[in-house]
Amino acid sequence: MALVSEIVKSCGVKIKVSVGGVPSFGSGVVYVTPDIYDYNYILTAKHIFQEDSQTSYDESLIFNYEVLYSNGKKLERLEYVKDEDVKDKLIDFEEDIIMIIVKKNNDVPFNQILVSDKLADNDLDFFSWGIFTANQDQITRFNFKRNDPENKRFELLSKITEPYLGGMSGAGLFKDRNSELYGIISRYPNENFQGATIDCAFTVFSKINKKLRLLGKAELETKLSKNRREINNRVVDIRQAYINNVCVNLESARKKLETDIIDDWYYDPLKYIDLLSQDYLFEQFRSNFYRNNYKPKNAESFYVPKKKLTLRQALVSPFIDRIMYMATVDVLAEKMNEALISNVFSARYNKYSKSQLIINGVEQWKKMKYKLSECANSRDDEGNYLYGCVLEIDLLNFYDNINKNLLYKKIDRVCETENEKRAAKLLSEIINNISNKEQGLPQNSDASALLATFYLNQVDVFMKHTSHAYFRFMDDIRIFCKDKYEGRKILQTFEYEIRRCHLSVNSQKTKVLTLVENPTESPDEKYRSEYDKVYNYELNKIVRLRKSKNYTGRNEAFHLSKQLLGENLSSEDLNDKEDSAKLLNFALGTITNLGYGKINNATGDDSFIELMQEAVDYLRERPWITTQVCKVLGLISSKVFNNFFPKKLKEIVLEEKYNTYAFQTYQIWLLLAKHKYVSKELQEFAIKEIEKNDETNRPVIASMVIYLCAVDKNYRRVILRKLEEGFTHGYFQDRISLISVRNFESKLVSEKYIDASLKRSHKFTHTFRDKDLVFINGFLEEGEEMDYLEQLYSI
Repeated sequence: MALVSEIVKSCGVKIKVSVGGVPSFGSGVVYVTPDIYDYNYILTAKHIFQEDSQTSYDESLIFNYEVLYSNGKKLERLEYVKDEDVKDKLIDFEEDIIMIIVKKNNDVPFNQILVSDKLADNDLDFFSWGIFTANQDQITRFNFKRNDPENKRFELLSKITEPYLGGMSGAGLFKDRNSELYGIISRYPNENFQGATIDCAFTVFSKINKKLRLLGKAELETKLSKNRREINNRVVDIRQAYINNVCVNLESARKKLETDIIDDWYYDPLKYIDLLSQDYLFEQFRSNFYRNNYKPKNAESFYVPKKKLTLRQALVSPFIDRIMYMATVDVLAEKMNEALISNVFSARYNKYSKSQLIINGVEQWKKMKYKLSECANSRDDEGNYLYGCVLEIDLLNFYDNINKNLLYKKIDRVCETENEKRAAKLLSEIINNISNKEQGLPQNSDASALLATFYLNQVDVFMKHTSHAYFRFMDDIRIFCKDKYEGRKILQTFEYEIRRCHLSVNSQKTKVLTLVENPTESPDEKYRSEYDKVYNYELNKIVRLRKSKNYTGRNEAFHLSKQLLGENLSSEDLNDKEDSAKLLNFALGTITNLGYGKINNATGDDSFIELMQEAVDYLRERPWITTQVCKVLGLISSKVFNNFFPKKLKEIVLEEKYNTYAFQTYQIWLLLAKHKYVSKELQEFAIKEIEKNDETNRPVIASMVIYLCAVDKNYRRVILRKLEEGFTHGYFQDRISLISVRNFESKLVSEKYIDASLKRSHKFTHTFRDKDLVFINGFLEEGEEMDYLEQLYSI
């Protein structure tokens, strides 16, 4: 492990200045700011920028200055500034300190440092890196000893006589034990250097930060900073952490993943609130910072039922791999987004949000619908419609067929910096380790959505120049043509091009439709006015009312949603065009949203209870609505829930002919645990299944563990013992088991068989030992802002 002084050496620089035509030189120290800023600082002594010790600082007299850094062998120019540009680059202070603003250069690596105004009793030894008259072309280390802290005075231990001290001014003085900058060398107090002492500029960093704050500039961070910690002798900034030689923003990834996990199919019972913290990330990645040893793991493969009872694969990765997946995509997101054509509306990078990787899909879908309406009704100068045909194209198993190697090549082509190229390579490694297949991205992930959108960029650009009007939302494409004959040719061209991406058209959902002016029942025609249905008055009324600040408006939204729920429970069937399914989800989602805000206590609303009982009845036939139904039931009081709903839910989880879908039974078990519904029949069944722990039923067994520990606290000791015996199968069960025993101190929890990515997690989970054991999927903590996304945009 490198010494602190060796690590900090890269921050030492030489400064050459011309003031009033008089040349001078000195030292300085580089302070690296977060990546959201395009500049770094150099702290140095202000008197270097003065003509002489008798002349006060005058910015107008500075002709030019040059900053040089060490590349390990010699000094090279970092920045040269002259004349009128000088005034915008310098920030001066009352004391003998000045800060130079230097443009960031990604090709020149500087290590992170902290600043400190305080000395501990054991802070006795110090060092600095700078130049001196005897060797002006090399950054040299100087050693110091504590002398008179009250005057910021230190004894120089390095054997240098007074004539050769020139140039040391401006060097940063660091504590020997850590990367904390304590001061800037200013002068030697005795005329002939008696006592071999030097003084640092008499200032405090809190005052420096106050001025920087007023100027709107980046502030200097102390060891109390949430974002920077010293780990293994090096300062790590979580916003620009180096892992596998890639600079990633783990803080941004943390915030964006926190939003992304809200609608996980196999959601975490604690919603990862214990691990979504800076403290945990610093601890978990401590052995990966500045090293090349991070290795992503294979995801576990579960399944989710789709509307027609076919299955969609759900890949569940360890939490730290999800963080790194989000972080690497975040590095590349802006470049990928810039490569997309404007008529691609899905999963666009949200560069204005700190908590969302991609722009709200609902808003993007609305934009596309307006564009489709505009095209469908476009006319020429003579009043004739421009387009008589539209291609409605759907791709077959889009996410599952994305070729990983081709995706990497596409990403690599848009990379410009070395860090982006390294991030692309690490991203490729992560994706290839999610599964061993050559194709496929994990679904229900914002990071995957952005990658999938970018994957078709080549096709988008080609079709934009081949067709008249091309629009895409993920794997749903619309192309307007003059007539059906032109449409057939364009469809053929599109198929040729899409096959270059190892994809194919879904023939069952792809249509060449003639646009007609009157309602039609023909499968080969489309009523032109259907594209005008951009604005649904009733749904938008509900959206507007549910956002109301007064009770009356939100209550009206609640009752309108109840009405919508009742209408679509009975009308949805397996063969419709999903309109009722979307409206059903919208109604349940709105009721959930309003229920979380404690609008309309369902306890005394018999009609609502009856409606939700009907929804539960439908779960056996429509497993895909389980998530929304469980969300609503999770908000009903446990007394009401336990009186009216467990019977039908028990049938689904206990009877073999009904408990087909792990996705459904997983959520029902957690719902029963949420309400602490005690049932001897359920307990005996769960205990029996846990003892067998069938590996093919991993998520359901995990949810049974949560249920038993929720209704019987003594069962937590059973799980504690089973962890010692290694009863779990894989990361998912390890995580659930650690949650179930979070009330025990970490020293009692065996980590012998626990997934390596979770070995440091329990002490963080333990801090939430008093929280309710189960959170409802899709919700933030009460008091946090929540933006419920209505899923109405899938074509």
